[in-house]
Amino acid sequence: MKQFFLPLLVFFASCSSPEIAPKPDVSEPPAVAPHERELAPLLELHNKERAKRGLDLLELDDGLCNYAQNHAESMSKRNSLYHSSMSSLTKASGAGSVAENIAWGQSSEEEVLKSWMGSWGHKNNILGPYSKMGFGISKDKDGRKYWCVVFSS
Repeated sequence: MKQFFLPLLVFFASCSSPEIAPKPDVSEPPAVAPHERELAPLLELHNKERAKRGLDLLELDDGLCNYAQNHAESMSKRNSLYHSSMSSLTKASGAGSVAENIAWGQSSEEEVLKSWMGSWGHKNNILGPYSKMGFGISKDKDGRKYWCVVFSS
């Protein structure tokens, strides 16, 4: 099975491109609250990569987790991999710079992080000038995982 992933690195000043992808519904709470999910593995893997390079560690943000979970669920329901609306992400984060990594088909946190670290754009997001992160994971009707990680400063 071929696995897909897309990086997105956006700074506030570059958010002027037209939105092509449908916007996720971020007004509804995720199906499972962030504090009830297993959050540690993906956060730890991201922070391990940052620590290797002497970078500050990321903190998990509940609001960003809600946003990312809603986007992951939206992608899995539509069976479509697409990026968030950057204006919505910027608004949700309250930050001037944001980034997003999405992926589809990887079965574990280790596998998706390895895919992202093998891609210049994704790696730059993971190692970027961010202090907060949130993530969401959702399965489609066939059990394939959709991943969404968002970063903010």
